[in-house]
Amino acid sequence: MLTTGDARRSEMAAVAGLAESAPDPTLLPVLGKLLDEELRRYRGFRAEAEEARWQHGPALNEARTLYAGLYYRAFAAIRSPQTVAMMKGYLTDPHFGELAAQVLAEHWRIANEPPSAHYVLGGVDFSRVRDKRKARALAPYSTSTEAEIIFAAAERLTTEEATDEQKRLAVALGTVASRLPHGQRSDMIVRLIALASRRKRPRLLLNLVLSGVDIDLEVVAAGIRETLEAAKTDAWILVQSDGYELKEWLRLLPFVGRVIDTLPVLCAMPLAQRKPGFLAAMIDSFPYSPASDAEEALFSLAEEDHRFYADHHWRRAVMRFGTASSAYRIIEVAVRGHLADESDGLDSADALANLIASFPGLPPSIRTLPLGAF
Repeated sequence: MLTTGDARRSEMAAVAGLAESAPDPTLLPVLGKLLDEELRRYRGFRAEAEEARWQHGPALNEARTLYAGLYYRAFAAIRSPQTVAMMKGYLTDPHFGELAAQVLAEHWRIANEPPSAHYVLGGVDFSRVRDKRKARALAPYSTSTEAEIIFAAAERLTTEEATDEQKRLAVALGTVASRLPHGQRSDMIVRLIALASRRKRPRLLLNLVLSGVDIDLEVVAAGIRETLEAAKTDAWILVQSDGYELKEWLRLLPFVGRVIDTLPVLCAMPLAQRKPGFLAAMIDSFPYSPASDAEEALFSLAEEDHRFYADHHWRRAVMRFGTASSAYRIIEVAVRGHLADESDGLDSADALANLIASFPGLPPSIRTLPLGAF
């Protein structure tokens, strides 16, 4: 294929697809040559399409398709030092740099993180955030070779002479690297946050959370305000995919330094976006928050808006805290009659009795409540 030059890009990419099923470091040289040819041809077709002002034709059809994903999966499957060395050379490539970083990150995860026992359909697994936060507190300068390599490339792409395309790639690289142990890079992170678009920023912040970093409430609040402001002109932002752009910002709120301070941010949102259903993903992540006031914030949210008491996401979240203080609060809420809805059994006498039995240290006044009256 490489010698004759008459093979189609899809045919070359099919070889990469086969390599994923038979990962062997000896395949790396030919895979590298195939990828180089793919990128060379792709750039050529893009240049032709741009010159033709993106009019319909063969060049446009080719420019619309990039087979880089197949090469990514092949390199991700071949876990060897040679792969790391090869990916290092692609990090600043505008069409494969982010995928090269993802290969390095995937290799680190496979070597250092056991598969998660939590399956989250279409969501994010926050179950390791507490452990990550503790590990980072114990070893704040701990880093990884992969993060060092990726951040070094991102640094080279954020100079004063860098193009907008290079800066966007730097943000993408930093986003991937921030999910890994990366030591103390606050200056670089601040720079990347400033460079990132409104749509790219939440993913960068999310990866910081997943690596154990405490994120700044004002950065998240600014993103929420910016998204709501943009929605005044482009109303689809709050409608398309059920407002996913805003929800990506909202799910970060339980992981700021002081979670109780997020309540004014939520109260300032439009009524339609303050409904319990809209905030479900955010509510679900509260039990995983390492913040000491996360429990207080979630109960205070329901105090401000009693609709949350009837919401099954809120009820499930407060039960998952699993603390004596949360048990006390749940029973107190039941006594006040806010758990009258029997949709999930949280207000049943048996459920409350079991909750009390789980915490022998609860005050006697709680343990002698007439639960049968509920």
